[in-house]
Amino acid sequence: MNLDLLNTQCKKATKSAYDDFKHFIDNPLFELNENIYDIHLNDMKMKAGTKVYKWYLDNHSYSEAQFRIVNQLKNKYIYIAERYAYSYSKKQMK
Repeated sequence: MNLDLLNTQCKKATKSAYDDFKHFIDNPLFELNENIYDIHLNDMKMKAGTKVYKWYLDNHSYSEAQFRIVNQLKNKYIYIAERYAYSYSKKQMK
């Protein structure tokens, strides 16, 4: 498995999901509060994870050890995006 390509795919998927999160926060349908934030944050995590898993399963044969690596990298990038999303949403909710 090419780890550089995996890193690139994780970054792309997470960046895309984070951009969608920012769009929802910048253009809310309802007043922003913690519940709306949680919904969009969970949506961001699901979108990023789904894109990474879909890419992995479409392009690689399944190996449990490789899947653990994919999962660890996905979680790392989602954790980073989650921190940025938290600080971004706090600025917008003020």
